[in-house]
Amino acid sequence: MKEFFRSVYVKAAIALILSGMVIILFYNIINEPEGVGNVFSAFNRVMMPIYIGLVLAFIMCPIYNKLVRGIFRRTSFAFRTDQKAFVYARAMSSFIVLIIIIFTLVTVVLTIVPQLINSIAGLISVMPERLDAFQLWAEENWSQFPQIATSINEFANASSNTVIDWIETNILRGENGSLAIEVSLGILNTVKGIINIFIGILLCIYLLNYKERLFAQAKKASVSIFSAHRAEAVHEFVSIANKTFVGFLVGRIIDAFVIGAITYLSMTLLALPYPVLISVLIGVTNVIPFFGPFIGAIPAFCIIFLVDPVQAFYFFVMILLIQQLDGNVIGPKIVGDAIGLSSFWVIIAILIGGGMFGFIGMFLGVPIFAIIYTYADKIFKKKLRRKNMPDNTEDYLVYDKYCVSKEALFSDKKRD
Repeated sequence: MKEFFRSVYVKAAIALILSGMVIILFYNIINEPEGVGNVFSAFNRVMMPIYIGLVLAFIMCPIYNKLVRGIFRRTSFAFRTDQKAFVYARAMSSFIVLIIIIFTLVTVVLTIVPQLINSIAGLISVMPERLDAFQLWAEENWSQFPQIATSINEFANASSNTVIDWIETNILRGENGSLAIEVSLGILNTVKGIINIFIGILLCIYLLNYKERLFAQAKKASVSIFSAHRAEAVHEFVSIANKTFVGFLVGRIIDAFVIGAITYLSMTLLALPYPVLISVLIGVTNVIPFFGPFIGAIPAFCIIFLVDPVQAFYFFVMILLIQQLDGNVIGPKIVGDAIGLSSFWVIIAILIGGGMFGFIGMFLGVPIFAIIYTYADKIFKKKLRRKNMPDNTEDYLVYDKYCVSKEALFSDKKRD
């Protein structure tokens, strides 16, 4: 059997089958996007508790590891064996992590969610009035530019009609033709969400306690399937993926929370409208590198501008200062060099991920591309070292057409 699977013809047949499956998948995506989308939607609904558990485990893993180390060091003398001390440390760490997760969820549900709902409801109710006032202001102040005034009038009318249609469709009537049905579906979806969160929390605790055993099982399986060289390459790739995902995911979420809190405090001090809504918007979009601040700041600026153009100017200056603080102080301290990509590759990863998978693709596209980039760079450097060639990118740069030597550009010595 080993000789059979090592045969070149068997490998070629497997490669042909896999290639055919990929081609069929892309063909279905192009020609029947709705059917493929329904399959992915059903798959994501089933996998939602697992997604929640994985995300919570990634976020809480550094906290859990520090708790286990600290509790074990402080309580090991009270137990006869290190095994009992370690079990106790894990149990107490799991309990503390569980308390942190539940406390955070309860705080968000009881404080932020009601204010967020009130802000959205208030914004929807006053939006037509604000658009009319904005239209009158544009006619008075931009009368010398009739084309701009006409465009603003068309935008205001279209936006007002959109808000009214959305209210009628999703709140008053609903897609199923009955407000009672919509309320029932909303309650059912809420119950499903609570169940998914509950299962996700249980999976998170399980993953935190048994992650070493799961990694060991995966390592054992890879060693049994692959050769020693390929198994080592797989382990290296998994190590890079784990380090990149943990550093990026945890760092971006903490950074988004900090920026959202700073935005809320700043807007409260400046008495700007809708502080909770806009702070949540800024915080959520801030998880996306590079484009995130713009994605959140532009609609927030438009919302405040409809209420008061002067306050919108204050918000613009405030968010500019906050993003400078985030980019130069907070972000590097929290996220660090977890990505290891230049701005060019970050933009490419965001554009490709966002174009294919939307907001989630913009968020996960960067760490996935970083993993591929880092692993490929390690492979290239190993091959170059075997050939006794330099593995530094600067060694291959050429600036002769600018009449500048690269030694002068990359030298640490200052020119006299």
